[in-house]
Amino acid sequence: RSMHEFSMSPLNSNILSSINFAENTAVICLDCMSFSEWFAIKYHLSEYGINHFEEKFSLAIIPSVTKYSRMSIFEGRNPLDSDKKNEEKAFKEYLGLLDYDQNSILFKNLREIDINYDGYDKIGLIYTFIDEIVHGSINKKMTILSVIDILNSLKFGKLISELLKNNYTIYLTSDHGNVYCKSTEINLAKQMVDEKDTRVAIYTKQNLAEEIQWDSKICLNFPTIMGSDKYIVTDIKRKNFGNRTEGLSHGGI
Repeated sequence: RSMHEFSMSPLNSNILSSINFAENTAVICLDCMSFSEWFAIKYHLSEYGINHFEEKFSLAIIPSVTKYSRMSIFEGRNPLDSDKKNEEKAFKEYLGLLDYDQNSILFKNLREIDINYDGYDKIGLIYTFIDEIVHGSINKKMTILSVIDILNSLKFGKLISELLKNNYTIYLTSDHGNVYCKSTEINLAKQMVDEKDTRVAIYTKQNLAEEIQWDSKICLNFPTIMGSDKYIVTDIKRKNFGNRTEGLSHGGI
């Protein structure tokens, strides 16, 4: 199966192009935040008097592989067109092409909330605490309770409130969500796979991608996103590869 035109679709790679950077702007990626955790974050923000949101959705690029989905947000490109730099360089280069002063751009990958953004009018932030919670969690209830606890201890709403008071437009987004998965009990030969994560295997040879068969397998090819030589193998029933125990894994909107 393939789809060939994604230039107007709500992919992560199109997030930056939808933003008016003429304003003071903060783009904040909450790694591994699914729609479920978003409700916990909204509740937390409401305790700081923040109640008005414009809600949209974006689709992760290869949900189980963070490097594709997160890089695409801050580079504004899909993997086929990517220069494979780190997120900070990608974000600053994107804004540089729009003629914004590099000295006015702040980028951080962090956990703490107290950051000095004086003098910066373009901000990019990555927070990984949800991803860390998800990988140590066995169910959604535990995840949500842990996220609420961390938000409170970090006083995440304080940062958002201060940015709003300083006239920043804030975009909260995620590189990919998370879903509950069981095991496929399928072990893929490592030497045959170009890249592999919990729910996705990427091959450069179509015959290798099609070789192993099981009932809920699906093989995808997106030439305009990944390239014509990338074949993505996953499972339509939200299953992990290998003999993993059931639990939360990357995926979702």
